[in-house]
Amino acid sequence: MAFFRHLLPVLTGAALGCAATLLAQRFAQQGEPEHIVGPEAFDDAAEPEADAPETPVEAPAPQPEVVYPAADDSAPNPNPVKDHTDPVPVVDGKMDPEKIAKPEDFADWDDLGCQG
Repeated sequence: MAFFRHLLPVLTGAALGCAATLLAQRFAQQGEPEHIVGPEAFDDAAEPEADAPETPVEAPAPQPEVVYPAADDSAPNPNPVKDHTDPVPVVDGKMDPEKIAKPEDFADWDDLGCQG
């Protein structure tokens, strides 16, 4: 009897899931609702009125041709991942904290406009 008591909620959930799936499929097969109109409803608005006078269309001014210089591919590209810093000296198996980061490694914040 305990088995059926645990099986009943599982079967109820499966039945509700199947019912929801069937309702979703039926709703999808109904087609387009009436309150939604397609682009064909606006075709008559795109036609110009016959009473409106035609104005001459001016040709656009020619744009100057932009020429970019050719890139120099003779030099190899630098690897942005490669570490370009000097190795940190190790004394007795420990790094010197004053040598890890030097002031030259960082940008001059005053020149960049960061006024703190």
